[in-house]
Amino acid sequence: MQALIIEGSTRSPASTMAHVQALASAQPKETHHDIVALRDLALPLFEDHRVDWSWSRSQPLESLYQQMQAADVILLATPLYWYNVSHLMKNFLDHWSYLLRHPDRPMAETLEGKSIGFVVVGSGVEGRELRQPVFQSLRLSVEYIKARCIGGFYGVGLRGGQPHPDSLAAISDLSLGAWHETGEAGPTDQPWFGY
Repeated sequence: MQALIIEGSTRSPASTMAHVQALASAQPKETHHDIVALRDLALPLFEDHRVDWSWSRSQPLESLYQQMQAADVILLATPLYWYNVSHLMKNFLDHWSYLLRHPDRPMAETLEGKSIGFVVVGSGVEGRELRQPVFQSLRLSVEYIKARCIGGFYGVGLRGGQPHPDSLAAISDLSLGAWHETGEAGPTDQPWFGY
């Protein structure tokens, strides 16, 4: 199985990256994974050209899109900023407007039915109602492109970019294969899972 983790932290070290690295390193050898840090990708700011159709191609976006097509499962990993995704993740999601109209391979055709899940890392074990906006935003984006939403994991970060030990242990126990097969990261009545 091929997994692609797209990580949207704005700093390094980052607890979101620590969570996805722990998840990736805990997978069996037959699960191959790539982690792409949006911070290092230098995607241009999204410009909406749905009116004049004068889209310009961005090589970093084209390369990432190819990786998305090749993956069996995609995880969008982001810190929780003001009840939403980071600006890097938001910019990437905005670029989906172009990918939906891609001149060679429209996103809705190439990613339809593909499994996409989320890893969201906040600064505390907030109540579910405080993290619902970010999970709902991600879920609706995934459903819009007709991909298969496989739920999310909520992690907790500490000062200095360190992950909470309990959160790190919980994500290390996840199987990307099982997540992909069942469509759920874990039991939604647990503090770490659900959307």
